[in-house]
Amino acid sequence: MHGIDLHVWVSLNKGFYLFYLMVTCVVNVTFAVPEELHEIMRRHPEIKWSEIARKAMWEYARKLELMERLTSGSGLSEKDVLELDKKVKAGIAKKYRELKSQGGKQ
Repeated sequence: MHGIDLHVWVSLNKGFYLFYLMVTCVVNVTFAVPEELHEIMRRHPEIKWSEIARKAMWEYARKLELMERLTSGSGLSEKDVLELDKKVKAGIAKKYRELKSQGGKQ
């Protein structure tokens, strides 16, 4: 269900009226959280948990949009990406094993 927030501001200044109307449409979303998290949230009612969730979702959505922009022109298949992922991870693991064998010196 969509909700509508209306914000009206009327100001008098030497007989002039200023009328400001802003309409914001919002959608309510409900999701489940583990009991342990719910207990922590319940102990801290001063926190605006919906705002924290909203910010986290926006951050994730922005990352998704960036990823979509970066890959929109790519000719790589999912199989290609997975193979590249394996190679990158193997290279990183090899580098850290070498560093560990050298005692952490670079």
